[in-house]
Amino acid sequence: MKKLLLLLLTLISISSFSQNEDSVISSPDNTHIYYGIGAAGQNFAGIGSRIALRPEYEALRKTEASLSIGLTREINSLMVDYNLSFGSSLSGDRERKSSSIISFGYSFTLGVNLCRNYSPRHRIKLWPFAGIGIQTFKVALNKDLAAVPFDSVLQSTNWQQRTAPLRFSNTFFTYKTGVAIDFVSKHNKRSAYGLRAGYIGSFKSKDWRINEEQVLANAPTDKLSRWFATLQVTGIFKKRNKS
Repeated sequence: MKKLLLLLLTLISISSFSQNEDSVISSPDNTHIYYGIGAAGQNFAGIGSRIALRPEYEALRKTEASLSIGLTREINSLMVDYNLSFGSSLSGDRERKSSSIISFGYSFTLGVNLCRNYSPRHRIKLWPFAGIGIQTFKVALNKDLAAVPFDSVLQSTNWQQRTAPLRFSNTFFTYKTGVAIDFVSKHNKRSAYGLRAGYIGSFKSKDWRINEEQVLANAPTDKLSRWFATLQVTGIFKKRNKS
């Protein structure tokens, strides 16, 4: 989670720099760069049921903290959105027995602003959206190693292998639906805040793999069925007229 937060802060710094008056983003339409924090949930019943049979491993958490950054282009009532998301969860004790999930996602969605003709001065935007994307999950399972002698790990490759975490991964091609609402600041039309919530599903079930892409016999299978909710802050960039 610390690495994800550092990445988000870096992206925020870049986008903040772009808002400087000396920096111009040329675009014939309104362009919105946003970043947010939220939560997402997924019950991976396939791999979860296998882990439950092994008491040396901690069960996976069903919810994740999430960070996101993206860009929305507004063309009349049409909202075109590109989104990168990062999620992380941990169950158990990080220093002993624990299980973690890290997720990375990208999506492209289209929406329609239903409030364009009704919101005073366009300060409220309500837009349902739908699109496609890709989502990758990485699972790490750590045993309790507190009773393992330090020197044994140094001297024995067998002990080194026995103490290494198990790492599995899965990647899904996805569809995404939801609704977004944005409130444009009355004090600064270049900024807004809002909420996004919805559902991400996969087109088919996929087997979990080890070492990134290697297949295993009788591997557990899961299908993505994921809810999400995000609070976000938006910067609105317009082409500046030079004097």
